[in-house]
Amino acid sequence: MRNLYRCVIAAAFTASAMACSPSTAPTREPVSVEDTIAFELFRLEAGARKLPPQAEPRLRALLGDALAALGPDPRPPESAEEFRAFAETVSISLASHNDIQPVDPPDWTSSLGQALQPVPTDHPRLARYLSHESNAERLKHVDRAKPFHFLDCDMASLLLISVAQMVGFDLKLVEVPRHNFVRWSDGQGGYANWDWTYWGSHRDEYYARNWTMTEAQRSRGLWLSSQSAAEGRGYFIGALASVVRDPRQRLELVRRAIKGAPNHPLNAEAAAWAFATGEEGVSEQERQSAVTYALTALAADPGHAGYNLTAACAFGVNGSGDVAAALQERAASLASSRDSDNFRANLERMQRGDLCQDRTGEIDPEVENE
Repeated sequence: MRNLYRCVIAAAFTASAMACSPSTAPTREPVSVEDTIAFELFRLEAGARKLPPQAEPRLRALLGDALAALGPDPRPPESAEEFRAFAETVSISLASHNDIQPVDPPDWTSSLGQALQPVPTDHPRLARYLSHESNAERLKHVDRAKPFHFLDCDMASLLLISVAQMVGFDLKLVEVPRHNFVRWSDGQGGYANWDWTYWGSHRDEYYARNWTMTEAQRSRGLWLSSQSAAEGRGYFIGALASVVRDPRQRLELVRRAIKGAPNHPLNAEAAAWAFATGEEGVSEQERQSAVTYALTALAADPGHAGYNLTAACAFGVNGSGDVAAALQERAASLASSRDSDNFRANLERMQRGDLCQDRTGEIDPEVENE
């Protein structure tokens, strides 16, 4: 009995010590606005496409005001509660700049340049978004007399990560099908998520329950894993590449994206398409690698019409005509009726020995992610 008593006391003491032990979440030196990942991406975009002059001042205001909202001496969070307070404060600051969540895929943003653009007052879906339940919390902080801006899940995550950098701690980008959020970890296995779109901190089980994810996808780290800084950067560069229309600049962005996040299905598919269909600037080694990247994307979603099309084009340009034809037929069968004819037109091009072309809206990366 005495030994049992001692064991109970020892266990209680250990539990108490663990409960009171400080967080070991990694910290870093705070950075300036110009050294955040948001500004890095903004400069990259400004070098690839024309942005309006008001875009940079707005980005500075978004980041600077969010930092100021945290108080005169913000410190890295040491608990999940402190992180949630940080994330909500930053989100309220963004909302006070009239950033709202666009509900429909055509209005989801793929770059900061898009998110920093004011929404026209006659936008056909703006009025509905301003009464949509998903924006209920944001609408408490907006000024309806001023222009609105669309800020969706991944660009909001980019800004949250950047404000965290300015405070001096790391946030990780997390992804589930067609959606992103950020995660803070305490270094001891504890974590807390923050979701701009769904305005709150939800456990991983919430996403596993409400998004369709296979066990294989989760085991491979495709969904619900904390992305490294390089993977997150690669994802954002890949999203930016989707809105750059100059072929050479887009090709260079795709190359940078796959260096950071080569296994992300959007990046892999973009690389496969660029390497299989680009007429200029693509090396022979890249042309051959198109199949590898195409299969990486296809493994993430075998029923995706666009991924099947890209795989067909990759096999076709590398001389595997029978495989290409079978994949092309499958792509056409999976595509919408509007696009199936365009998909089959690429089969005819491959049969003539030509490169694929004319990707359709069915597989446009701009509407691939919320």
